[in-house]
Amino acid sequence: MRKFLATAVVVAMATPAFAGLSLDTRYDYVSATSNSKTTSTSTGLSAFQFSRLRLAGAGQAGEVNFKTRLNFLNFGAVTQTVSDGMNGNTAKSVPVATAATGLLLSGQPSYQPNDLVDFAYAESSIFEGLNWQAGKLADVGFSGFEGQYSGGDMYFTSQSYLANKYFTGAQLIYTLADNQKMGFAFLNNNAATDQTRPSVGLWYFGTFGNFGVRASYHSLAQGVSGTKDINQQPLNVGVSYKMDDWKFELDYDAQTITNSAVSGNGQTLSSIVGTARYDLGHWSPWVKIESSSRQGYQTAGADVTDTATNFSIAGEYKKNAADPFRYELAYVSGSTTYATQAGVTNASVTGAYAYAGIRYMGDFLK
Repeated sequence: MRKFLATAVVVAMATPAFAGLSLDTRYDYVSATSNSKTTSTSTGLSAFQFSRLRLAGAGQAGEVNFKTRLNFLNFGAVTQTVSDGMNGNTAKSVPVATAATGLLLSGQPSYQPNDLVDFAYAESSIFEGLNWQAGKLADVGFSGFEGQYSGGDMYFTSQSYLANKYFTGAQLIYTLADNQKMGFAFLNNNAATDQTRPSVGLWYFGTFGNFGVRASYHSLAQGVSGTKDINQQPLNVGVSYKMDDWKFELDYDAQTITNSAVSGNGQTLSSIVGTARYDLGHWSPWVKIESSSRQGYQTAGADVTDTATNFSIAGEYKKNAADPFRYELAYVSGSTTYATQAGVTNASVTGAYAYAGIRYMGDFLK
């Protein structure tokens, strides 16, 4: 089915109905290190790699609009193994290519993209102010302002960011005013075979002068490790502010994860994520910070708190505004502290990533 969908999308993108094809690729030299206080070990990686390789297209047939994007990397192409101790103290493969999962607090379901198709959906109007979308959807409101970017744009994503935010389903989008929209999404769950329990979501976005507001709530029925009893309820409230060439974004995320098949097995995860960007014309520097906390554990009766902090500073340079080529530098530092890990109190894993790369974003058919 996945091969059929991917083939159908490629064929559709090659038809005259699609107005253009946009290529987005980034090639980096990355240097990464990770240190575990629990095991007193260090790991590292230095390599050239493609951190991004995506092709997007849009078209129209009558009153129906189409949008699609192919992801040829699916992230995580280069991995190193670090022991995070969060899943029974087992080793964990951390994608270094984009640091999209960075030093994650595990325990929440693993959303690793496994399809060539990021999204492919159709959209049209039912009547003025009310639109429908159907297919593999690009945006159903996950993760607030942070959710408007992907791991390849940010160098690291927060613990509350859903790495696979592209769900198959349908949604209604109602335009309250020129600057306000809300949506209701009815989605498949992330199970490979069990689709008897759909997921739902409600989201809102509005702008008021220089301010922007995002809010969302989802109830996700998950099929993880062969069980259909895992449920996740992510909640987000975010604000943004634009001032001249500055743009600030702040998100608060909270979610609960429960498994009704295991007594006492529940977790809560909360994150605060802030980003500041400044447009200097040729140069665009930005800073991003995160603070997350997870309570609970996968073993019934245990109640511990683990914390994670991440920080990045990055910059992009281009010769002029219309130039599809740009040059990027980034540094990411993160740490995760565990109440107890493999018998070690206040254990931790720390890591740092440095990137230097080039990026192309544009319609390569022009």
